[in-house]
Amino acid sequence: FTPLMSETQPLLNKKTPLFMQEVYSTSSERDKLIVESKNEGVKRIAKDIDELRKFNEDIAINIHQQGADVTQVANQVHKTDLDTRAAGINLKLAESDHSSTRRKKIVIGCVVVFGLLLLAGIVVIVFKFVKVF
Repeated sequence: FTPLMSETQPLLNKKTPLFMQEVYSTSSERDKLIVESKNEGVKRIAKDIDELRKFNEDIAINIHQQGADVTQVANQVHKTDLDTRAAGINLKLAESDHSSTRRKKIVIGCVVVFGLLLLAGIVVIVFKFVKVF
């Protein structure tokens, strides 16, 4: 042990031994690298969290918009249903009006034919009566 002690004695006399300085510097550098790596990891996580927040906001906006679109479509379907029902009622009214009009035309036609026959009868009677005198 004596020769080894004599070689290391000058190093031991220093306030901070040389090998400890190397350990400290290596340890310090390693700690710096670890801290930097952790900082970069935290920054990446913070960036990812921010991206997720933005993504969730976009999804919320899209869901809100789609909800409004679905509501608008539902309202349009309801309005179309009401319009279709009203059109069915109007169609039935038109059919009844059409058949009523057809009946009126037939009645008017019969009255005209009867009137013409009556007029023809009157004309015939008048001509017979006039010939008699």
